[in-house]
Amino acid sequence: MKIRSVRLLSHAPCALLACTCALACALVAVGCSKSEPPTGTVRYETEDAVVNMGLLLHGYTWDGVANDAVTPTELADDDVPDLEISGATEVSASFSQPATEVEVVRYAEDGSLEGVECSLEDGAAAFAAEPGWRYYVGAWFEGGDAGYLFDVKGAEGAEMDGFVSTAMVVTFGDGKVLFVDQDSESPYYPTLPEGTPELTAGNIVRVTGNGIMLESYPGQYPGITKVEVIEEGTPADAEKYDELVAQIWQPKDPSEPAFASLDYTTELAATSVMLNPFRSTWTSTQDGETQTIAGDVAQLEPSDLPDARIGNSVDATLSFDVTPTSVTVGRRSVLSSSTSLESVAVELSEKSAELIIEPGYLYVIDASFEAGEVSYAFVTEASSMGTSTASDPANPPVATVEHAGESVYPLSCGSTWTFEQDGETLTVTTDAPHPVQYAAEGMPAVSLEGSETIVMSFDTPATGAIVERWSEADIAEAAVGEESVHDVDPAQLSSSEVEAVVEDGTVSFEAEPGFRYAVTATFDAGEAIYVLTAR
Repeated sequence: MKIRSVRLLSHAPCALLACTCALACALVAVGCSKSEPPTGTVRYETEDAVVNMGLLLHGYTWDGVANDAVTPTELADDDVPDLEISGATEVSASFSQPATEVEVVRYAEDGSLEGVECSLEDGAAAFAAEPGWRYYVGAWFEGGDAGYLFDVKGAEGAEMDGFVSTAMVVTFGDGKVLFVDQDSESPYYPTLPEGTPELTAGNIVRVTGNGIMLESYPGQYPGITKVEVIEEGTPADAEKYDELVAQIWQPKDPSEPAFASLDYTTELAATSVMLNPFRSTWTSTQDGETQTIAGDVAQLEPSDLPDARIGNSVDATLSFDVTPTSVTVGRRSVLSSSTSLESVAVELSEKSAELIIEPGYLYVIDASFEAGEVSYAFVTEASSMGTSTASDPANPPVATVEHAGESVYPLSCGSTWTFEQDGETLTVTTDAPHPVQYAAEGMPAVSLEGSETIVMSFDTPATGAIVERWSEADIAEAAVGEESVHDVDPAQLSSSEVEAVVEDGTVSFEAEPGFRYAVTATFDAGEAIYVLTAR
């Protein structure tokens, strides 16, 4: 998950802040001393994500240099990074060097302040944060002290939730529901939440949600939280939209194979991608005659396929307009020339199938129906793979393992990367599940005959590396009883460090079948973790 970039300010120090509740704090210029204090990060977790955000360094005494600054409330909102939460949330502040003591103070808009109770464990501070406050974290280290700032605001979705509108229900010939807003007369497809009453054409409904409509025609409204029927109406009331319905919906040709779509949600939007069949055999009956139509594409070209643009692994849903009898999914790296596919776990339920997708792959779906078989394909963020990644200075290096004539691209599993942009120094932190919290069948893999040396190279030379490994059997055993491998507690599993050799910017180490390997590589601009398994 890509986290907000943090811009270090370059204002000159203006005044000294003194109070009994906090350290003297400072506003620091990038590169103002040869040795700067540790960087700070604030972190919180939800059921769906782990969010990390860099803290603004605001004053320090370090390496014989003292830097003082303005009172924290004198800084503009745009100068202080924002943490968005929906209510009181437990957060932790950690540092690139363990803190020996920490003090937390929060400021209201009127400049008043109050102390915040916090605890210190393993050099990181834990405390409760609430929207509407500016938080100052003062930390002492072996070598000096420093202050850090961040603002807490209500999450955008929480602020907008409660937007209410009215719409008329219109139905298509296949029973699909369309809403037409009664103020703007704009049609849109609703994502109906659990508990929605049965709807019929002509109903007038009150729609409650976050008000965010996806750009398409008709629009899509995934953020609906409640639908209430406020007027029964009749199908005749909806007839005034017959012309609109005719423009949007046409009865499906029975000779056409089943339609499919891929639906997923990222931090930016809820997205639906139409998947076109590339291979099918479909039998239909028209006017008493039965016909079978077959079609096939000789070779799949990633550039011609729908692109699901994701930055990390996400839960996704395959939806079909005809109920399938079975669905299987396979994948390969978009940069691989191999035609062999790794199996991907998929769970079928009526007209939909659940799976997890990850960036950098070509996915192939084979679905069977009573009327035939259909294959679909899509890629995940193919345009950001390979050399194109290096064009974005915010992204860490791409890792490659060349082995037995095949190229394997290890999974990127978290990084901290610093780069220059428009004369400013920016740091981007990405977070991801722990290396053991991925399914083995979806993991980039090298095939080994025994203990062999593998070499991992990068498009930016590595300066150092630590290699750790876990038994795939132990990971599978730990996943038993959990809802998925993503729920495995890494602390349950033992690991061992593997000797690594860094030479000419590459990392080499001995690997054995049956183990998962995580390579924490360091570079001049930061560090990143890369994961693959050996079979």
